Amino acid sequence: MNFFCQKEMQSIRDFFAKYSALLYKLSVDLLTFLLGTLTLFLIAESILPGILTRFVSFTVLAIGILFVMMFTAIFGRKIGEVFPPKDAGGRILGSLAFFFLILLGIVSLRFGTVNIIVILLLSLLILFSLKHELTEK
Repeated sequence: MNFFCQKEMQSIRDFFAKYSALLYKLSVDLLTFLLGTLTLFLIAESILPGILTRFVSFTVLAIGILFVMMFTAIFGRKIGEVFPPKDAGGRILGSLAFFFLILLGIVSLRFGTVNIIVILLLSLLILFSLKHELTEK
């Protein structure tokens, strides 16, 4: 019985050793898809609250993203890739800034024009200072 378990475990190790690069690429693609889904999910929820949370909770999507990130980091470590990539900082920050501005615009539609301009300028100031602090290294 013990020999059977060792044999099966060795075949599982061989499988992961052989296909680690493929599994890494697939997990990166799945992570990209899930983050895009989360973005669209949040935009839909900010426009019409409760339209999607009736069917799917944020917790399920967040836990799924965390598991995929964990597997991506594990497979990346096996093949020698750094996760997240060193050059991804600017792209991620730009995407977050764009998403933040979309949500800010949707939320602030009920405010007056002057209030919207002040909120937008302060938000841009915060984002630029954050970018400066993160890319200063």
